[in-house]
Amino acid sequence: MILKHDHFDLLGKVIIEKATIQPPINANATMQDEACFFHVIKGRSRLYAPTHHYNFKTTDTFVMKCGSYLNKWLKNEKEEPSEVIAVHLYPDVLKLVYDDQLPDLLNAKRNSTNKPVEIVEIDDMIQNYLNFYEFFKCQEPQT
Repeated sequence: MILKHDHFDLLGKVIIEKATIQPPINANATMQDEACFFHVIKGRSRLYAPTHHYNFKTTDTFVMKCGSYLNKWLKNEKEEPSEVIAVHLYPDVLKLVYDDQLPDLLNAKRNSTNKPVEIVEIDDMIQNYLNFYEFFKCQEPQT
């Protein structure tokens, strides 16, 4: 069950989202023309791609290429909700944001693999981004 879903949209597309869910729950996703950056704030899941499967836990971060996926969110020991942040990477939105001047990081040639999912090591830049997102969340208006 989805307990809470916050998101930021641009050009009619969800760009950044945070979901709080009560496992067990299955989430299907088909990404036609996008990649997606995921960070598991809290929880455990088993992600199924066409040729691989992956197990993720709290603090794991990964990038998914275009494709179809099934993500099974597993019960936690204390049956607490799981939380995840997703950043959707659409080519047209990236071009708009960067005004056709993509940063070197996005233009850099990398050793490409055929794997649909790549584990991401958290560096200072990514950690600062995640910290900013958590700070921003704390600044929501009080009701």
